[in-house]
Amino acid sequence: MLPLKENEIRLLLFNANSSTAADYSLIHVSLDHPPKFYALSYAWADESLFPSSETPTRHHIRLDGNDTFVGPNLSSALEAWRTNEYSCIPLWVDFLCIDQLNISERNHQVL
Repeated sequence: MLPLKENEIRLLLFNANSSTAADYSLIHVSLDHPPKFYALSYAWADESLFPSSETPTRHHIRLDGNDTFVGPNLSSALEAWRTNEYSCIPLWVDFLCIDQLNISERNHQVL
């Protein structure tokens, strides 16, 4: 994931022209002049709390050309978004738009 510049966020775009149904890209946008976008906060779950027979199913999407695993709730939300007239409006999804391996970015984005 490319690092963000000062006052930037990443937004998720649905690639409507793709042959893959769940194909998305991330773009960087400035908060100085942000486009219209919707925000979706993903519900986190600690999978260690589930017995192995109840572990939530993982779904995959294509994100910037790579397979990315998401939970069933996020997968359902993205499917609903991409199958309606709002799919042309970008989404900010914390799980996908924040570099989860970058603690500094995570802390900054959630404040």
